[in-house]
Amino acid sequence: MTSLLRFEGLGKDWFGVPAVRDLSLDILEGQVLGVIGEYGAGKSHLMDIAEAKAREAGFVTSRVELDPREVPPSHPLRVYREIVSRLRYPGEACGDGLEPLAARLVETGSSCWKGKGLHRYLSPLVFAAGRDPGGEAWQAMLSYVEGRGTVHADEVMTLLRRIGWDGPGLLTLADWRTFGQVYAYLLGGIAAWSREAGWKGLAVFFDEAESIDSMGRQSQEFAETFLKYFAAASLPGAELPFRAGELRRGGHRVHREIPHVYRRGQPLIGVFAFTPHPDVGRVVESVVGRGRRIARLEHVGGALMPDLVTRIATVYREAYPGFRAARSDTQRLVRLVRALAGQGAVTSTRDVARLTVEYLDILRLRPDDAGRALEGP
Repeated sequence: MTSLLRFEGLGKDWFGVPAVRDLSLDILEGQVLGVIGEYGAGKSHLMDIAEAKAREAGFVTSRVELDPREVPPSHPLRVYREIVSRLRYPGEACGDGLEPLAARLVETGSSCWKGKGLHRYLSPLVFAAGRDPGGEAWQAMLSYVEGRGTVHADEVMTLLRRIGWDGPGLLTLADWRTFGQVYAYLLGGIAAWSREAGWKGLAVFFDEAESIDSMGRQSQEFAETFLKYFAAASLPGAELPFRAGELRRGGHRVHREIPHVYRRGQPLIGVFAFTPHPDVGRVVESVVGRGRRIARLEHVGGALMPDLVTRIATVYREAYPGFRAARSDTQRLVRLVRALAGQGAVTSTRDVARLTVEYLDILRLRPDDAGRALEGP
């Protein structure tokens, strides 16, 4: 099995995270990875690069910021809804959500959603896309499967029967914390059908996973269960650091019988970024394991920070073609950053970037104030 994010040698480039050249995207099956680093170590930057490269490589992607109030990982429906609402497609595919996927499957005449490929939630969606494009049944089905909660399952079922759906009835998509297997099944189906539609699969990037530390113990347990179901939908059982069959399953019997894996080998990717914290680290390691599945990011050392100033200045000039900073201006800023880093006043790439951009903004907009802006040690 190949990896979405294979860090070969973990060589660092100027922004302090594993070099872009070491980021491999020749994924054939699922994968999960945890990225750990202090604030300002480059986690979000790495996620930006990985997500962009994933789409370039042909993956459908989604970037989700977990939040203890709006998108708590203890509530699978809310995480799933956020993932689906932020789906982005490679190349010229337009739109977000599930509409482009369903449209592509109808356009290509794919039969992946029929027969043995039946998916309890996604199959009636593709049926409605082909039988009632733009119609009431299609709109209701799309809203329902995307987890928006605007229509009840019985109402959607009535509309589906009217356009000829003779498959099984719709199952509840509830905001129950014990429904982890249901949403893992849905995400696995999206990943598998993304490949059927001509893309590579689905890659989900979870940012701010440290929000887990603000939850109560029971909510942490529910969050851990859902994230484990996601991992179990991404990795073969033998590679999991837990037994998927022992995870809690909620709902009625028909829901508990839904498999957490839609199809073997489904190309579902998960990357979790988090800051060091005992509770968060325990949860993430219980989900993805240790060793090669955890990438640890270190802060850029003080010796590299002046080089970062020069590189940011280069990007800034490209963003403002009419702006030209004198070489002496950049050198003065480099000296200041070197001095501040030596004193411990500047400790992260974020600090350097903020200081550099603020100074260049002053130099561009209020050049007479630039000299005073650099008054320092």
